[in-house]
Amino acid sequence: PLLYSHSYRIISLNISRIKIIPDEQFAFRPNHSTELQILRLTEHITAAFNRGQYTGAVFLDVAKAFDTVWHEGLLMKMLTNQYPISFTKLIKSYLHHRKFRIQIQDSLSTTRPMEAGVPQGTVLSPHLYTIYNSDIPHPPNTNIYLYADDLTITSQSVDPRYSVSLLQNSLDQLETWCNRWKVKINPNKSSAILFTKRKIPQNLDRLTLSQEPISWNRQTRYLGVTMDQRLTWKPHIVETVARAKTTRARLYPLLKGGNTLSLRNKRTLIKVVLQPQLTYASTAWGHAAKSHLKSLQAVENIALRTATDAPWYVRNTDILRDLQYTNATQTIRQNAEKRFDVAARHDNPLLRQAVDYVPDVTDKHKRPRHQLFDPG
Repeated sequence: PLLYSHSYRIISLNISRIKIIPDEQFAFRPNHSTELQILRLTEHITAAFNRGQYTGAVFLDVAKAFDTVWHEGLLMKMLTNQYPISFTKLIKSYLHHRKFRIQIQDSLSTTRPMEAGVPQGTVLSPHLYTIYNSDIPHPPNTNIYLYADDLTITSQSVDPRYSVSLLQNSLDQLETWCNRWKVKINPNKSSAILFTKRKIPQNLDRLTLSQEPISWNRQTRYLGVTMDQRLTWKPHIVETVARAKTTRARLYPLLKGGNTLSLRNKRTLIKVVLQPQLTYASTAWGHAAKSHLKSLQAVENIALRTATDAPWYVRNTDILRDLQYTNATQTIRQNAEKRFDVAARHDNPLLRQAVDYVPDVTDKHKRPRHQLFDPG
């Protein structure tokens, strides 16, 4: 544990000093998060909506990412990026001389050396992985979004077919990189979307990686949210409501009247268990249609009414006042204010650029920052 802790401090200092990790990588870094990466991608797409552009995006699944880090390749990258020789040797010692064998029922294989993979569950492994994929190719006229082993590539154009051609060029370069560094991507578990508010073209060219097709979809899951083709966020909110209702049902025995749990503890349960489900990554989708957002608040309202055993004629606003409770709708607004402030002053220039605009009331399509100017 002491060696891991000391090595972790050293590698963190070297990462900061050498700046090997690209700004596009939001994982395993201070003051970065999934929610900020989702916000950055959403801003990118919605800005294109107002320019009349299509955004082609491919969401890639890296197969067994941590298990396939080629040791010699990692050490080569550390030396190339001027990590201290002594520290590189320490990492070499840490990775080498590991062995494995496989047991199937009563049969046991011979012992063999491990030439790839970083040990799971250690503080060093995520950082070693981010070093390994830090030189993923970034062709012109494309943007990349990295979160650990989640890789998304986007391209934008008023011509959807040109956007697709840019994506294919990027995938071709990525394939070359993967072959060189022994990285495997699952095309069957990857997906592509053409984000647009315009008419969706038919018969788009097929995207391929390693001669395998990547299917075009109407929606996809990304870092815990569901992004639909027109970015209405309706599918995400519908799924969120369904999950939250399941959570509320599981909490019902604790929330209903007649049990020994205090009202204060019931309030806390709703706040720390139910509400985070309703508001996750809301800064990116808090500008969605009010009809969608109301369905989220209704789930929480029922939970609060159950906890207080309130009669039908008691208003929800009275319950909130008596409990001194900040509901999901208010929390979404507060989170947006806080996260836009953080993003505007962030060390990462890509995040600062993404939120560097003033919402225009004449914009045809809302962007995330518009929710700060919504009178409610």
